[in-house]
Amino acid sequence: MVSLYDILNVSPSATDKEIKDAYKALAKKYHPDRNQGDSQAEEMFKLIKNAYDILGDVEKRRIYDKILFQEAKNEPIVQNSVESPKPSFWQRYMYGITASLLLLFMYGSYKFYLYMEDTAASYYLNQAEKAYYENNFKIALENLEMAYQKKPSSYKINRLRGLILMEHQFYSEAALAWNNVLNNSEKKPISKDFYYYAVCMERLGKYEQASNSLKKALALNVSDAVSWNLLGEIALYRLRMPQTALNYFEKALQYSPQYKEAHIGRAVALVENQRVEEGDIAFQNLLKDFPNDGKVNYYYGIYLVQYAKDTARACRAWRMADSAGIEEANNALKQCCLK
Repeated sequence: MVSLYDILNVSPSATDKEIKDAYKALAKKYHPDRNQGDSQAEEMFKLIKNAYDILGDVEKRRIYDKILFQEAKNEPIVQNSVESPKPSFWQRYMYGITASLLLLFMYGSYKFYLYMEDTAASYYLNQAEKAYYENNFKIALENLEMAYQKKPSSYKINRLRGLILMEHQFYSEAALAWNNVLNNSEKKPISKDFYYYAVCMERLGKYEQASNSLKKALALNVSDAVSWNLLGEIALYRLRMPQTALNYFEKALQYSPQYKEAHIGRAVALVENQRVEEGDIAFQNLLKDFPNDGKVNYYYGIYLVQYAKDTARACRAWRMADSAGIEEANNALKQCCLK
């Protein structure tokens, strides 16, 4: 029978420090963040954690040792020369009762352990949510890390981690959190979860993965204009597929007719598809509704230079975009316009 000492690879006489050191080394080796998608490593991590939760606690270890060594004493000794007498009915009955009580105790201990882990995870999650709403993101992340150690499969814990890390532009770490939400959580993911994962992938330059995640988001909510728009932006600006992008932008506008970002993308896509007159009309409508918008003026300036061959008007548009804080507009002014 494999004991908790065997799981931590220490002897029953190991000191508290030896047990703690063994736990740290094994937990680091089998931690879910280091073994993404490895179910065996995840199960091993749970066994290691369960073993340490018992052996790392003096009282729990004392009770466990008592059960373990009592069990060892009850094992029959086989002798070569003398045949052991068969136990009587009452002996077998008492063995059965003892074994049943032992199993019941172990099951109850395990359920109690799970209850305590859930309680601790809920406490740390509540502390993290409180800190998050108070804009104390460092404290929120520290509590979320503690909560994650207690319950790695928690949907709420991984989702809040993903949101906070995205807000602070830690996209690699956020992507890991959203991957846990999508693949390792206790709850079925929703459309927005796939969208947030796609945002991380897009920021990391993994455009195919971003597109695939957005399509999964739309499979759950086809009317999500934000996902259609991001699909269009990836197709247009990253993958250079203007016709595909135009289809996506028009889908976004079908579900949200006033969506400014989708109107900008559609205007650019029309021009890129050589439908210049339609693109010009689309830009004029945008300028009528958003005359001082930086992004509108930036892309209108590109259209004026490349297709209308009107550098003077393009420079005016870029100055407007530059004053609105569009960094690309400042670069365009330096390259194409007189100081």
